[in-house]
Amino acid sequence: MVIYGQIKKDIGQILRKLCEQKDIEIIEAEACPDHIHMLISFSPKYSISYVMGYLKGKSSLFSTDTRI
Repeated sequence: MVIYGQIKKDIGQILRKLCEQKDIEIIEAEACPDHIHMLISFSPKYSISYVMGYLKGKSSLFSTDTRI
C-alpha cells in the first residue's frame, strides 16, 4: 500500500486516536510512501514491544475495518 492523500490523513487520525487511548504522546511523525516514522513518549508502565504491537495491531484492524 502506498501512503498518500486521504489514506495518509485517515491513518494519521487512527494513530492519534490510538495514542490518546493509552496516553501516548506523538512528538513527531512522518509518513513515507510505504511506512511511517513516529517519535513518541509513553509511560514506563508500558514496554516498547507492547506499544509497538498495540499501534501496529490496532491500526491494522482499524484500516481493515474502514477499508483504507
